[in-house]
Amino acid sequence: MDFNDLYHCFKKESFNDPILKSFLHHWLPKKVRYLANETAATMGTKLRNDDYEEITGQLILLVFEKIDKIEPGIPFRSWICQAIKFLAKNFIRKKKEALVDTTENNNPIFIEKDKEYINSKNSSLTDRQQEKLYDAIQSLPSNSYRAFILKYDEGYSSKEIANLLGWTVSQVDQRNHKTKKKLQAVLNKYFPDYKIKGLS
Repeated sequence: MDFNDLYHCFKKESFNDPILKSFLHHWLPKKVRYLANETAATMGTKLRNDDYEEITGQLILLVFEKIDKIEPGIPFRSWICQAIKFLAKNFIRKKKEALVDTTENNNPIFIEKDKEYINSKNSSLTDRQQEKLYDAIQSLPSNSYRAFILKYDEGYSSKEIANLLGWTVSQVDQRNHKTKKKLQAVLNKYFPDYKIKGLS
C-alpha cells in the first residue's frame, strides 16, 4: 500500500480510485481487526465483528476530518495505526463504563460531573450548577472541547491526545490550560467557591 498516493486520494476524496478502494476493503479491515484485538487483549476483553465495523467507520470519518493536519507517506500510515488503537481503547472504555450521553452532534459528555477536575468546598453541586457546568463545557470550540474531554473526563494522556489530534504535547497542554481558565471564569458566575484543579 502506497500511503503517499493514498493520502492524496483522501485529500481529493477520490472514492473511485483503486488505491482508496483497496485500502477500505482490504488493508484497513485487517489492520483494524489486528490492532483492535491487540488493544482489547491489554484491556482484558474481546471484540465482536460489529465492533470492528464501528471502529473502522469512526476511523474513516476521522481521517477525512484530520487529513489536512497529517503528513503523507509513512507518517500517514503511523497516524492511522495510532488512531485505530486510540479509537479501539475509547470504544472499549465506553462499552465498559456506559457513562456517556450523546448530544445531537455526537459529542460524548459524561452525565455525572467528574470530581477529578472540579473541587467542591460544599457538599455537592445543585441542579442549576450542574446545568451551568454542562452548558459551559458544551459551549467550548470543537478542538478545545475534544482535547478537554479526552484529558479530564476520559483519562487519556496528553501524548495520546496529541497523536490523535495531530498536535504536539505542548499544544494539548496549552489548549487545556486555556480551556480551564475559560471554564473557571464562566463557572465563577454561578459557584465561585469551586476551583478547577491546576489553576492558581
